[in-house]
This record gives sequence, structure tokens and C-alpha cells, in this order.
Amino acid sequence: VWAAGENNTILHWSGAGWMPAAQDIEPGSFALNALWESSTNDLWAAGVGGRLWHWQGTRWGAVDAPAGLESFNALWGAASGDVWAVGGSGGSFHYDGTSWTAVPTGVTQPLFGLWGSGPQDVWAAGGARQFGGGSNALGVQGPQRMAGCVIAGAPVWANSV
Repeated sequence: VWAAGENNTILHWSGAGWMPAAQDIEPGSFALNALWESSTNDLWAAGVGGRLWHWQGTRWGAVDAPAGLESFNALWGAASGDVWAVGGSGGSFHYDGTSWTAVPTGVTQPLFGLWGSGPQDVWAAGGARQFGGGSNALGVQGPQRMAGCVIAGAPVWANSV
């Protein structure tokens, strides 16, 4: 189990207690808003200032994030080479295993939640608008394409049926 928060804090549950796990992350007083793990050797952390870090089993490494995003608010992935990040001003980015690429959303409100059932079914929510996936992962705007209910401004959660 991993936890993240203010003052670039990342903690890992050892089975007996919480242990600091962010010694490799630059010092500062910024918040980490999101974590996503595909395996014990593959964990992403993201937060304020558009900062991204990747844990590869032994240490955290800073990752060049796409320019122009003031904050990452949520992470979700279908696999280690298929990770999504959303944040301020409707920013959405996809990692393909090699690099992060901006994906237009058509919204300008901050996005705060991500959920998916697979690589072609990814949903995001936030601000005053929402958009959803289906075969166009994160590419179709509007509730008319949503199979379920996503409440704007709340975390995204769903159960595959």
C-alpha cells in the first residue's frame, strides 16, 4: 500500500508500519495528488506543478512531463505502458510506454478523477463538465456518450458489468 500527500510525501506500508519512500524526490513543499501502480516495481506519482515521478523498484526518478499543466490531479492505467493523467484546465495526457503526449479533451475546467475498465474504456470527471470513453478513450465529450453516471467534481468510480 502506498500513500501520498503534502510536502512531497510518499509513504509505503511495510506490513508493520508506514515508511517514508520519497527520498529520491526533489525537496520542496508541493502536494502529490495522485498515485497509480501496475506492479510493485512500477508506480507513478503526480502532483502540483505538473510534476511526475516513476518508481522502478529501487528508486524514484523524475519524468519529463508535458508542458503547460499546472497540476496533475489523477492517474489511471490499463498497463505499465498505457497510463493516463488529468489535471488543471482540462489537461489530459497519455503515456505509451515511452513518452507522455497531450490529448485534447475539449474542456477547460480542472479534471479530478479517472477510471477505466480497459485501454479503450477510460473515463474522467471534474469541474463543471465530464467526458467519457468507449472506443475513443478520453476522446468524446459529453454525457450522451456515458454508459454510467459520473458526478462532476467527485472522484470517478465504477464497477465493470
